[in-house]
Amino acid sequence: MNKSFLIIGVTLLSLSITFIFGATQEHEMLVSVYASQYSIPILEDAGLYIYAIEDGYIRGAITPSNINKLTALGYKYEILIPDMVKYSEQVAPGPDLGRYHSYQEIMDTFNLVANNYPNLCHLDTIGQSPTGRYLLALKISENAQQEMHRPRMLWDGTTHGNENIGTEVCWYIMQQLIFKYGLDPSITNLVNTREIWIIPCINPEGLINRTRGTTVCQDLNRDYGYAWRTGSGSGMSTPWSQPETRGFRNFLQKHPFALHMTYHSGATSVMWPWSYSTIATLDSISHAELCNRYHNYTGYSAYQISRGLYVCYGTATDFSYGEEGALGLAAEISTGQPPAVSQIDTIAHANWTASKDLMIRCAYGIRGAITDSITGTSIKKAIVVPNPPNWVTYTDTCGWYFKYVQPGNHAITVFADGYLPKTINGVTVPTDSYIEVDIQLKPDSIAKITGYKLATWICPSTTAAGNTMGFWALGPRDGRAHKLSTRGSVVIEMSRPVMDIIGIDFTVCSISSKPCSVFVSDTGWTGSWHLCAYGTGNIYCDLTTAGTNVARYIKVADANQNYELDAIETGISPAIAELPTYDIRPLILTVKPNPFRHITQIRWQAPANSNTRLKIFNVTGRLVKDFFALTDNQNLITNNCIIWDGKDNSSKQLPKGIYFVQLQNDNYKQVEKVVLTK
Repeated sequence: MNKSFLIIGVTLLSLSITFIFGATQEHEMLVSVYASQYSIPILEDAGLYIYAIEDGYIRGAITPSNINKLTALGYKYEILIPDMVKYSEQVAPGPDLGRYHSYQEIMDTFNLVANNYPNLCHLDTIGQSPTGRYLLALKISENAQQEMHRPRMLWDGTTHGNENIGTEVCWYIMQQLIFKYGLDPSITNLVNTREIWIIPCINPEGLINRTRGTTVCQDLNRDYGYAWRTGSGSGMSTPWSQPETRGFRNFLQKHPFALHMTYHSGATSVMWPWSYSTIATLDSISHAELCNRYHNYTGYSAYQISRGLYVCYGTATDFSYGEEGALGLAAEISTGQPPAVSQIDTIAHANWTASKDLMIRCAYGIRGAITDSITGTSIKKAIVVPNPPNWVTYTDTCGWYFKYVQPGNHAITVFADGYLPKTINGVTVPTDSYIEVDIQLKPDSIAKITGYKLATWICPSTTAAGNTMGFWALGPRDGRAHKLSTRGSVVIEMSRPVMDIIGIDFTVCSISSKPCSVFVSDTGWTGSWHLCAYGTGNIYCDLTTAGTNVARYIKVADANQNYELDAIETGISPAIAELPTYDIRPLILTVKPNPFRHITQIRWQAPANSNTRLKIFNVTGRLVKDFFALTDNQNLITNNCIIWDGKDNSSKQLPKGIYFVQLQNDNYKQVEKVVLTK
């Protein structure tokens, strides 16, 4: 392999680079504000981007137009660096950033590497900045152009544009994996058995402008949608406001990761979630272990973000762990922004050595394939929950799951729409290795469609939310609830679109009788939103009310009482493997008159010989009338019609109210609401 092309290519490229500065963007100053950590929300609202909390003061960046806000609030401060852009130009001078790599060098060189090593590299574009600059993601793995069932791991850098030492570490990792492949047996094994992704720069505009935020002055690491809240330093009224963060989320939907590491600077530490709360992650033992191992190679302090650094909201680490199930980590790898050029190699080498250890260890634990028990086909949208730690992970595009867990005994529970859930007990995970547990799921022809993934959680008060966990709202109802804080909301992605049928389309399930509003979207996880229902406790929703025929995302918004969301359940979700041999047509169910006082006619159409049943439930879900199998009760049927007199199975008159008529065969279910008025 030609290992010298990179240095030559970069040198030639640097001669033609035109470095573009953001002339209209206000520069930032580095300041120390004499305040305690309890002042963080106030300081963030005043425009301070916090880097570190020391004994008696908080260090961060602020613009000249916002510095007077600190004085007006009564805070004393010291200006450490009057102009961080000029400081960056001094530390890394010239259009080539003094040998920090420029945006154009990143674009050209990563494309060059991918073209020269097609067996090891696949280059993807995951998004664009507001001015059209691309975010690149490089996949490094043997047979990189193919989808393989290997543990996926992700490294990214320069979420904040003036913290571009992260790009240099990502660049260094890329070089080690590519140029030492086939020469170093340990690296060769990593590339052959893992799928390693590198995003060298999340914020190209900030890199170009030498500023923390984007061209529109947004902090991308306050824009992610897990435990987001206003006043968190993002300056926006909603999460996912920037195309860079939306592109990052879309990228993770295609590639479920076992590990995510993101690089920053401003301190020297390696950290784990949560950022938004000091409650422990359910993976806290593994989080702490991995970070302490990273400390052994780098000397960085290891701690939970909210405890060792400060509480912050809308971070990438909380998102990748809380929503996607990856073991999210973050490392602050230097105090300088950027550090001196002479320090680049030392910092990059230390973090490469620590990252190599992560690459080795995070393939340990539990892995396996989730398949259909009849057809043997891969199930690519399964929720896998090893216990301990009892945290969610997802199957990948090959139907495989990978989860780093501690050695010892575990159980594994798997959910997938259209299948019966399954739990495997007595799984023993070895030390410094992994165990493969393949799981076959049995198709369930009457399984309900449920929530597959949490897309957004807006959390105005972490205190009110308590120890809640986002994934408790996923899958079928189980008595565990995701608690919304006052005026908070959550967006749930359903595993497949909810279709408008006659009657009730889906139910928002709760463990209490608190109120909420329900919205639906058929365009994306950020809306547009259509009001579908308002109610308390379990809320029965009809898409007709929302004026739409389909919904992929459902938003539940608290009505000021901390709504507790257990699950969202909808119509049946037939598995492909158990399609019946007879002709399937949609069930048709009508109830007239409706409302009624004395009697009503229940009419239906259903395929012959399909074991059709008719039942009636009250609003609490209790069965009040069962007409048994209709084929066994021909004496009750006249031309597919039953007369119901409003009485239960004991021939007792039911009280007035709302009831639900359910028609169901082996493969489909239809529900119609009926009102008894007497």
